[in-house]
Amino acid sequence: MRHRLFSLIALMLIASVLLAACGGAAEPTAAPAAVEPTAAPEAVAEPTAAPAPAASGSMTKLGLWTHSAGNEGEMEVITKMADDFNASQDQFEVVIEAFPQASYNDSVAAASVAGSLPCIIDLDQPTVPNFAWSGYVQELPVPADMLAGINTGGVGLYNDKVYSMGQFDVALLNYARKSVLEKYDIRIPTLDEPWTLDEFNTILKTLKDSGEFDYAMDVNAEWTGEWWPYAYSPMLQSFGGDLIDRATFTTAEGVLNGPEAQAWGEWFQGLFADGYVNPAPADDQCFLQGHCALWYTGSWSANDVVAALGDDALFLPAVDFGNGPKIGGGSWQWGIST
Repeated sequence: MRHRLFSLIALMLIASVLLAACGGAAEPTAAPAAVEPTAAPEAVAEPTAAPAPAASGSMTKLGLWTHSAGNEGEMEVITKMADDFNASQDQFEVVIEAFPQASYNDSVAAASVAGSLPCIIDLDQPTVPNFAWSGYVQELPVPADMLAGINTGGVGLYNDKVYSMGQFDVALLNYARKSVLEKYDIRIPTLDEPWTLDEFNTILKTLKDSGEFDYAMDVNAEWTGEWWPYAYSPMLQSFGGDLIDRATFTTAEGVLNGPEAQAWGEWFQGLFADGYVNPAPADDQCFLQGHCALWYTGSWSANDVVAALGDDALFLPAVDFGNGPKIGGGSWQWGIST
């Protein structure tokens, strides 16, 4: 309850900033059909301008798009946020439209080209720079005192300017059963002493060779979209490679194809080739059902893990592959369309 109250308070503060930038937003409209992930939205000669906010009596309707369709927990909080804000004043009415996550980003891209985005959209923090660069969202007028009270994971930046704000953060980690690690004499890692590459390779082999599990580890390989760079590029960085040269942000030469990156690629391919990880799992239940010994995923699964394992649950830090442990952070945030 306390966590929910904090989230709602944070959302109300964020809403005040969002609405300050929402002057020309459109009334919510149906999302266009999602384009294929491999193809850019088809360009139009003259994108239709978004209509002005629709007035209902003395109330101005502001559309809000979210990716959270089907997620009861998130939809409950978002709906509560909108209801509380709507009840707190008589000038604006926030109207929610929820869409499936799988096609959400493609729908936003297509709607941006067509000029039919609503005022408020949610976007995953790792995609904020691309959305800002593409012109989908605008800079937010965030007061300095408010910004000082929000941690890094709650702010989406591009060129040192704020383009999104969120009420929560997430982090990647490894889940394990304490009883399993003790059974196979595997050291429980800490933040100060995470598993090393050699140690982790030995652990995976030990767990596979035990015959107790279908796979030593689940890495959610069935997930698509931004999950792959979000989840696996931290491993690449820990090996010493990267997706882009961060000195200039203009080339990937030498960092994405250098020896460290190639070493990571060979190791990552080996997870599947050696049978440590299922390349195409049907769902994300392998660890919870006891068929996988380890689970590499996010803090969003913490409640499920604790509910299933109780005191046997372990939350473990990322592996240090040679250049320090790295994780993906940041979560879905709110931005204002252009």
